[in-house]
Amino acid sequence: MQIPGWTQFVELLEWALREINMAVGNPGVAIILFTLIVKILTLPLTMSSIRSSRRMQEVSPLLKEVQKRYKDDKPKQQAEVMRIYQAHGVNPMGSCLPMIVQIPIFLGLYQALSGLVFGATADPAFAQPFLWVPTLAHADPFYVWPVLSAVSSSSRNACRCLTASIRPPISSK
Repeated sequence: MQIPGWTQFVELLEWALREINMAVGNPGVAIILFTLIVKILTLPLTMSSIRSSRRMQEVSPLLKEVQKRYKDDKPKQQAEVMRIYQAHGVNPMGSCLPMIVQIPIFLGLYQALSGLVFGATADPAFAQPFLWVPTLAHADPFYVWPVLSAVSSSSRNACRCLTASIRPPISSK
């Protein structure tokens, strides 16, 4: 089953990658610039998700208190949880939905890159080396990219944990 407009979306991403590659002359740099552009364009969604996540963290102690108080009365517990959400302006799906919008962009980017490197629309300009990687069609021979990715993810998570532990919880008054 084909999603209507998906092929055109992937072709648009391929075109953008080709144009950036022609401007900078290196497919690795083109991918990095394209990713930065996408991150900048989706920054409002990311910030909305972060704000909603923080609000959920702030009301978490109140929700735990409600769960303890009404553990045997599920309807009352659900009503009280909804009251807390409304009182504090929290949407439980608010941190997830903005991120879901970004998923098709990155899936399309993956498909576009696969097409530019391996597919029927393979572009010889994307067969150039980038740093120590011979071409985009080859894996990183020294496993530097996976290690950098793991370090980056770990440091982001550590920063989130630190900021979450510094922020004082809101009171139930």
